[in-house]
Amino acid sequence: MITMSEIARLTGVSQPTVSRVLNGNTSVNPEVAKKVLDCAKAHNYQPNIMARSLSGNQTYLLAVMVPDLANPFFADLIRIIESEAGNFGYSILIFNTDGNPEKEQKYLAFLQQYHVDGLLLAPIHASEEGIRPFRSLTIPWIIFTNRAEGVDSVYISHRKAGGMAADHLVAAGAKKYVFIGKRND
Repeated sequence: MITMSEIARLTGVSQPTVSRVLNGNTSVNPEVAKKVLDCAKAHNYQPNIMARSLSGNQTYLLAVMVPDLANPFFADLIRIIESEAGNFGYSILIFNTDGNPEKEQKYLAFLQQYHVDGLLLAPIHASEEGIRPFRSLTIPWIIFTNRAEGVDSVYISHRKAGGMAADHLVAAGAKKYVFIGKRND
């Protein structure tokens, strides 16, 4: 992969000029800009996202941490999150904790080091004790699929949703129906 310095050498212009052209600055002589852009295209130039994140203080990365990636519920959610994030120029990093608190802690340390722009968390435990380590994060974060006191959360009431589903079945004329799932009261 070609770098800005190599483009500068090949085109005979300074590296700051190459940087200005590739970052969309229109104050560069149009002939010079064309030469730089043609060279970048010919050599399939790809910007260094890590370097850009250092200068712009934004990585365009979101982390999604779930307890069980094999669970179709989480797989579907991640697919939707990835699609929506992409609409805003973000990519996602997926962390599967396997319901293991040690893995959750390991990934938390990783997130602190790599400065992602945000975390969407489906915690193993939504109790105060379970989310306490996340409170020290310096990046924005939310919990999804659970509710936790004092934390931005996106969730549904499974009890209310189940009641609505049952009401719908009764209104549609169902005489018998069965619930298959786990009771969490």
